[in-house]
Amino acid sequence: MFIRIGGVPGIGKTTVINELVEKSSRLNLPIVKVKGAEYLMDILGISTYEQLRRIPEKERAQARPEMYTRMYEEDRNDPNTIRLRDAHYSLWQNGSGFVDFPIQEEDKKQMLSMVCLTASDTTIYERRKNDCRSDRSLEINIIQNELLRELQVAREQAKIVGIDLVQIENTGNISEVCAKIVRETMSGFEFQGELLRELSGRALSKERF
Repeated sequence: MFIRIGGVPGIGKTTVINELVEKSSRLNLPIVKVKGAEYLMDILGISTYEQLRRIPEKERAQARPEMYTRMYEEDRNDPNTIRLRDAHYSLWQNGSGFVDFPIQEEDKKQMLSMVCLTASDTTIYERRKNDCRSDRSLEINIIQNELLRELQVAREQAKIVGIDLVQIENTGNISEVCAKIVRETMSGFEFQGELLRELSGRALSKERF
């Protein structure tokens, strides 16, 4: 089953997911990270994210059906594992505008929950400035539009799947954000309390992005 965790670039998705997976691993819980880009790189025969960013969106879009096929098949073959999917709902690309990533028919059966991380435009600006990545806009008006579009698409897609969107502000306290995700998305699992205790036992002293 998938828990899709989205948000604009610089929101901290990967940091949050990595922390959840690390804590889950200590407890031997069946929770792993899934990132569509890794499937795309394998399909396209490349090995780095930088190479993937240089490939035109049209070519990446042509490879996505195979990406989804592989992703959902792996999940069906291992239904007891929770897959934290590091994914955007919508993505601004220079020269291409917004690219929305559609809901798949399989999501109605294999999606456990949908999460959208949020933050202020100035927070995103500061995080991106520190990253120094050329593919992320530093224009505040674009960042504002990205935040609005991401949340709008996430809400629309949650309605299509038939589940409530979980919206969480990422203030930088990673342990707290992780705990909110666990409380909101894993209430039916016996290990929820154990994972929450693990998350609260050793808070991160510094945010990591």
